[in-house]
Amino acid sequence: MDLIDNYKIVCYNDDSTYELLKKNWGVSSYLNTEFVEELESDQVAEILLGDKNFLNRVILGREDSKVLFFYMNSKMDELLKNTGMPMLLPAYDLQEKLGNKNLFSEICKELNIAENKSLSFKKVPKNLSDLFMRCQNALGLPFIVQDALGASGAETSLAGTENELRKAGEKIKQGLRITKYLPNNIPVSVHICISNDQIIIQGPWLQLIGLPELSADPFRFTGNDTNQSLLDRSFINKVRDMSEKIGVFARLKGYQGILGVDYLWDKDTNTIYPQEINSRLVGLTRLLTGIQKDQFIFPDLLKHIEAFDTPHYSAKCKMLHPGDIDLSRHDYSQVIIRNNLPKNIIISKRIEPSIYRMRDGSLEKTKSSLFVHDMGDDDILVVSSAHEGCELYPGEVIAKFILKKSVIENSRYKLKTDAIRLVDSIKKYTTIPR
Repeated sequence: MDLIDNYKIVCYNDDSTYELLKKNWGVSSYLNTEFVEELESDQVAEILLGDKNFLNRVILGREDSKVLFFYMNSKMDELLKNTGMPMLLPAYDLQEKLGNKNLFSEICKELNIAENKSLSFKKVPKNLSDLFMRCQNALGLPFIVQDALGASGAETSLAGTENELRKAGEKIKQGLRITKYLPNNIPVSVHICISNDQIIIQGPWLQLIGLPELSADPFRFTGNDTNQSLLDRSFINKVRDMSEKIGVFARLKGYQGILGVDYLWDKDTNTIYPQEINSRLVGLTRLLTGIQKDQFIFPDLLKHIEAFDTPHYSAKCKMLHPGDIDLSRHDYSQVIIRNNLPKNIIISKRIEPSIYRMRDGSLEKTKSSLFVHDMGDDDILVVSSAHEGCELYPGEVIAKFILKKSVIENSRYKLKTDAIRLVDSIKKYTTIPR
């Protein structure tokens, strides 16, 4: 926000975050004040793109404007085309083709990269008994069921019986992929930014998945961590080599800008499997941008924008330099706390997004800012949180925060004790079981 001048951020809610941002930045809001439920980003985008009166009011000269999203779907693509505004992203059909899990096996074969065993279907077969037996014979029990275009693990399930397969199939909307279950694995992500003259690779960094303090669903995405103690140099080199191949492949297909690649490290066989391509800006982009600004490094997010437009850089941006991230002094992490109860909860009190510090077991606001570079080493940046009065279903997000330290124990894929205390404090402060 403080690195480019020719932009406008469009918010949905009229809340404390909007009030904080509009003091200094080019921000407009839809001015929603109905906080009964927390909408997903694609739902918000569909509302904003579908309201022509609102767009005419907040975006002057729309024929010269370009739009940037963190996540996109086919409905958003249709609505955006109706507005006549292009986007700072590759064409949606290319996003969808590279990000389709059912097409990922073909990419791995073409690149000679080993892939975890899987079966793919354009839709859920009607005869589930035959499907279950086929999966059992090919993959063993239990196995993983995924939607081909699902995001953040919301449509991912573990099935060990025909009834569990049936329930998992109810989540599938855009194609079915079924893969072998790896019970002892470490998930990591790589952030890639593709331009005409270079492929920038960041990571691999840990994904936070399967940590029960953050989510009861073992497949829901709950953040990232830069802690490298579990990853030796050989592992890092192998993952980066595979990521380079995937980046070159994507560029040859016409893709430019940011994408993410997720991997699973099967500890039982010491094999690294690429899981999927996230052909969009990813959750890791948020953390990475904060880290790079904190260390005065020119962000990959601006490299992404340069692939589609010419940004007007601020004086501060001209002080930044290219370079590698330095983790010698401390790590970084971003954490998503989800409702991990099997029932709905009500948000009784909102933690206003800002910078905090833990004092005597409670959060105390120290600075009204949403920037990582304004944090001290022991600070907690609450990026977003559910609004007071909202009812959250199991798996919905209570809060997201960033730390200038790791939340993972060294050499163990487990939350540190102080991280668990922080998560428990936020839950206790904000929620009432329904």
